[in-house]
Amino acid sequence: MPAQSNIDMLEKVKGSIEASKGLFVVDYRGLTVKDAQELRRALREAGAHMKVYKNNIVRIALKDAEMPNIDEMLKGTCALRLLREGSCRGRQSPQAGGRQAQEDADSGWHR
Repeated sequence: MPAQSNIDMLEKVKGSIEASKGLFVVDYRGLTVKDAQELRRALREAGAHMKVYKNNIVRIALKDAEMPNIDEMLKGTCALRLLREGSCRGRQSPQAGGRQAQEDADSGWHR
């Protein structure tokens, strides 16, 4: 029987995924605490957010939501970048969110 804390976390992850317009898996290795704080602040201002969850819980939540299997991306230190309605600095689509993620990577938000 799973621990109640894992059941609660699964419900939270499911809710975050269902409320999202898009989802990106990002590797945050090498970010300093300051870099991570700045990135989270910039994402909030852009209408998105970044969360770190247990990879196995994310796998289960994606499967329950009948979303594609991304197990190969859910390894090691990764976080979810979740896009909300109207996010991406005024852009309205998940594709725009992908472009924004690439712009962030190009500007040095990745290591």
